[in-house]
Amino acid sequence: MVALVRHRGERRMNELPSAELTLELERKIDQLCDEFEDALKRGVLPDPVGYLNRVPSSVSAHLICELVELLRAYTVLSQPFVHTVPPQQDSSRVASNGEPRQTREDTPDSTLDACDFGDFQLLGAIGRGGMGTVYRAHQRSMSRMVALKLLVPGGNRWSRRAAVNLLRREALATAQLQHPNIVAVYEVGELAGQPYYAMQLVDGQNLGQLSAGQPLECRRAATYMLAVARAVHEVHLAGILHRDLKPSNILIDSQTDRPLVADFGLAKVIDPLQADSLSGDCIGSPPYMSPEQVLDSRNVSEATDVYGLGATLYHLITGRAPFVVATVAETLHQVLTVDPLEPTELNPSIDRDLNAICSKCLEKDSERRYATALELADDLQRYLEHQPVTARPIGRIGKTARWARRNRLVAALGSITLVSLIVGTIVSTGLYLNARSKARIAADAAAFSQIKLSQLCQSRAATSEATGGSIPWMTQALRFDSGNPTREMTDRVRLAVLLERTPSLEQMWFHTDEVASIDVSHDGRYVLSGGHDGIVRVVNLHDNDVVSSIDHGARIVNAGFGPDGRFVVTAGTDKSVRLWRLSSGGLEASLPHQQVVLGFAFSHDGELLACLDSNRSIRIWQLFDGEQLSELAHDVSVESFGFGPDGSWVFTAAGNIVSLWDVHSGECRFRLPHHAAVIAVQVSQDGSNVETLDAAGTLRRWASTEGEPVQSRSLQHLGRIERGAFSPDRRHVATTSADGMIRLWRVPSGKLLQAFGNAGSSSKLAFSPDSKRLLAIDADVTVRAWEVGSGEPLGAPMVHAGNVSEGRFSLDGQHLVTASKDHAVRIWRLPDTLAANIPHGKTQLQDCALSGNGRHLVLAGQGNTARVIDLRTEDVHDLPVSQQINAAVFGETPAMVWTGSLQGTVQLWNVSPPRLVRDFEHGSKLQSLAVGGRLLATAGEEKTIELRDAKTGRIRWSLPTPGPRKRRTLFSRDGRYFADACGPTVRLWRVDGRNPQVVFSHEFSGIATDLCLDSSSTRFAAASADGQLIVHELKSGQNFESRLAGISFVAFSRTGKRLLVGHFNGRAEVFDADSGKLMPLTGSHAGRVVHGDFDPAGLVCATVGLDGWLRVWDATSGELVRAESMGTPLFRVFFAKRGGCIVTASQNGDVAFWKHGVVLNPIGELEHLSELLTGHRVNMVQGLVPLTPAELKSRWQTRDATRFGDLSSAVNATDD
Repeated sequence: MVALVRHRGERRMNELPSAELTLELERKIDQLCDEFEDALKRGVLPDPVGYLNRVPSSVSAHLICELVELLRAYTVLSQPFVHTVPPQQDSSRVASNGEPRQTREDTPDSTLDACDFGDFQLLGAIGRGGMGTVYRAHQRSMSRMVALKLLVPGGNRWSRRAAVNLLRREALATAQLQHPNIVAVYEVGELAGQPYYAMQLVDGQNLGQLSAGQPLECRRAATYMLAVARAVHEVHLAGILHRDLKPSNILIDSQTDRPLVADFGLAKVIDPLQADSLSGDCIGSPPYMSPEQVLDSRNVSEATDVYGLGATLYHLITGRAPFVVATVAETLHQVLTVDPLEPTELNPSIDRDLNAICSKCLEKDSERRYATALELADDLQRYLEHQPVTARPIGRIGKTARWARRNRLVAALGSITLVSLIVGTIVSTGLYLNARSKARIAADAAAFSQIKLSQLCQSRAATSEATGGSIPWMTQALRFDSGNPTREMTDRVRLAVLLERTPSLEQMWFHTDEVASIDVSHDGRYVLSGGHDGIVRVVNLHDNDVVSSIDHGARIVNAGFGPDGRFVVTAGTDKSVRLWRLSSGGLEASLPHQQVVLGFAFSHDGELLACLDSNRSIRIWQLFDGEQLSELAHDVSVESFGFGPDGSWVFTAAGNIVSLWDVHSGECRFRLPHHAAVIAVQVSQDGSNVETLDAAGTLRRWASTEGEPVQSRSLQHLGRIERGAFSPDRRHVATTSADGMIRLWRVPSGKLLQAFGNAGSSSKLAFSPDSKRLLAIDADVTVRAWEVGSGEPLGAPMVHAGNVSEGRFSLDGQHLVTASKDHAVRIWRLPDTLAANIPHGKTQLQDCALSGNGRHLVLAGQGNTARVIDLRTEDVHDLPVSQQINAAVFGETPAMVWTGSLQGTVQLWNVSPPRLVRDFEHGSKLQSLAVGGRLLATAGEEKTIELRDAKTGRIRWSLPTPGPRKRRTLFSRDGRYFADACGPTVRLWRVDGRNPQVVFSHEFSGIATDLCLDSSSTRFAAASADGQLIVHELKSGQNFESRLAGISFVAFSRTGKRLLVGHFNGRAEVFDADSGKLMPLTGSHAGRVVHGDFDPAGLVCATVGLDGWLRVWDATSGELVRAESMGTPLFRVFFAKRGGCIVTASQNGDVAFWKHGVVLNPIGELEHLSELLTGHRVNMVQGLVPLTPAELKSRWQTRDATRFGDLSSAVNATDD
């Protein structure tokens, strides 16, 4: 039996202290691993502790490693880890005749195979992958055939955001490459929110198809690979790694027999500061992946592509991949631990030299391969010219050494046995020392396994964010990291960010069967739900009290409020429609039908009721006297219907026809024909116009009095429109189509306003009553909401334990009511990560500073502006300055502020009430102000910096500077040190003695851009525009120097252990002052990083940039944990003492407060909260498993309301 990734290879042996393994113990470990693997295959996660108890403690470390690797294989490599929902019929997909409607889930994406896409006519799909689809297309403007790659949802490997980034990266990477053996890119663009790129259409087969399982002639294969290797070398020279070289990604032109390298979807830019959007993921094609790529996709180099070239050559000359086994996990296991068969063992006709070339490419150790693709190409050239090649066959000794490197434990045991015969005393000493470290080995191994499991969960949390499944995985990671203070705190910060973005669950109630219908009263006070259990519950939305409970007496199909809110209407499987008084729950009227009523609609005055039955007929009733006015029969299912404004006519949409009917006579006034099924209808407020949208994307306006089209617009989609909804204000229409996008259009112009990304198909769209928000019910367990104006999502997706059947906004749009097949009705409050916003918008900021206690902010700007903001109360104090201010800083207390003007005037202000305390003339245009203890530093255009008494303004010392260049100044927090930067010169002064003394100075080759001191005055850092960074240890006098990209700012954490470094190119990294290592932060800003700060614990850092984005990072791992956009360039960011807030100041003077905190609740409570918010629990083998209705109800009933309240108060502020 072959275990999936059970390898005692080099990587793990380097991670754990070694321990002795006898052959008997090794067999025991194999046996236990086989049992563990069998359990995993059955979908069961066994208790690892029981297995550890069956081996001696001295080898438990090795067994833990084996079990963790098996778990990794089955959870990461073998399963997609998607939400698992038991199959059940979705009532939203049942037509009025009771037959299932056909949705995008039921049909292949063949609707995309023959349609127009902008300038391109799609002629059919060439190939499909997990990220996109390539179509044969005709580009009309250039009159040429192209291959068009589009992002089309298919599977769940990537979130849509990640897939869009991959597609764009592939296009941009390929577009810059110009080589005869690389597929050319013609055009890169985006149409209606759909990214695409057009490339050279290659007529012919790929190498995989060409070989068709049979080896190619050796010289032909070498000729192909020679050209490919030279092309790959050009790719490397351009700073790009392909990372997915394999036969199917090399196309052969049928006319020229020329190979062309294609598919740069997994390409990586070779840049140590450029983060990979797939960092840490195991990406690539397993049979052709190198060992280092399997372990970590970030740890790749040119040698990785050399391996891919060798694996492709192996396939061509043997007819198969280097590793051919049953599962992906077994393949990756063999890539890491097993040498492939020699090519000559599979094809004896292979030349000895070509066999050696191929084997050298496939070395496990990347340093033993060809250093570059060019070296491989040169060796292939020598082979084709019958010259000696540099690669040499591996002999017996070489094979033995290679085996020993991968099986160090067994090899070491053999060596120990030999040595023990010679030097027994040395062995005895070694055994004694090893015995002393057994306890440490076991402890290290346990910690190691917990970290590995936590990393698995964190990876799943990152990939589940688009589907709302991050919280359970992050909570599980927190459990694995408990006991590791640093990792645990980081998890709690990440979990806090996720909870802040997640709508809070304010109320939940349950039916004993599926919930069929929900509604919100017109005054916004009440919510009702009707279930298949025959019960209607009415709940007060404001206090969550149950107002009424009504028993229809049969399974409810639909329920809703009357227009005036005094009545409730129910329709059941007993073929009746009943009216109930809300206040008493008493029955008022019953309207009998011959068929089950599926839906109903009221006239605007509430006097008439239209009921649609399962026989496709609509009956019009005089509501309170029970008289049937007319019956409207249809031949096909009715999609939608409703009354005109005056109640005299009704519209119905059935198939391709919209009909206008007279209410009293039942006669059809007009039939409005369409070319495709009608999916949405709305009537103008005065009833003069009817607007319709069909599945072909045609938006039409009709005159209701004439039945003639007035206006027609075509909405550009990729494929047919699946769902549509008009906004209540009649100004917009939202649509979903086969490309998985939700789009917002202006009515009636048809102008595209927004395109919202969506991971899958949506079964329903709905606007809030004020038309400012939009929700989409996905065809699974999630509901999403967006702000219509900005297109920004309103928090994370709301996840349920069963398919969602209904969703409604509250009257104010702040709440969402959802119903799902898990028998539950939920009331969500939509989140707002922006705690407050103080607009200004009238100035260009010149300076901004935070007070020493972190509770006040001062801003100085053009236009004679200076204001102080109390961050706790949000009180604003505008100082009555009369000159243009370009510098401001707090005095000894936050109650006093110093300002400096362009005219050289320095003024001291009392903040509340605002009044001038003192002023003096500096003598020249002021560039910088700084306060430290009792000193005030003023720097102008002259060649000196004045250190003054902070109370009187009297000059105490004048410090000479190199010249009248722009200066930066700062004091240490304790006032003992003063630093200044002028041109390329930085200096650090000791100023607590009789005379200031320079204790450190440095001359950069470029202009100094920033400098900082840590809060304890132990470290000083400075940086320059040309990328020089220097960190000076004040006590030891040691310096750390590094050369990076141009640096825009530097900032220490409170403890001084970490330094945040920002760059003009938008990137940032964290410098660990203790280890001297630089850690790049994943991702980057689109422009210059202007400023940054650490949270009080130094675990999280934030940056702001000219791109208008606030980005928050995990300072320990470099991962991005949140990103917020202000839409305008930002100037400063601070972690303030305001109940856990991040404060940002925009260049236009606006100040925003962003919620930020950490969850401090016990892990058990957080797991309880996680299961309630998502309806799922974590199973390390099966992924996210939905709770049963009974489990969900139990979780709700046992929640700790005193701690969580409405399940939104788990996030605690983080102050010093």
